[in-house]
Amino acid sequence: MDVTEDTPTGDQLRSILEYLGHRKAREVVDGARDEADALRKLKEDPSKFKAPVASLAHFPFNEDFANLIIRLWTGTMVGLVSTRAV
Repeated sequence: MDVTEDTPTGDQLRSILEYLGHRKAREVVDGARDEADALRKLKEDPSKFKAPVASLAHFPFNEDFANLIIRLWTGTMVGLVSTRAV
């Protein structure tokens, strides 16, 4: 599994906001008013990104959720998690 702690790309940030809801831009990028502002602020200062994006305590954790988080964070389909018995 490839995991990165780098600041997300613009496309990754769009995916994160699409999943969380565009109204959550301020919770993902410090001081952002909306998605466009979040993208601009992230480009100007990557340290404005607030990680982690979501607390697992607020979501039902299952294989689909784990795979979504991995894909959003890494921007790839590599390293998908499987919790199913073989």
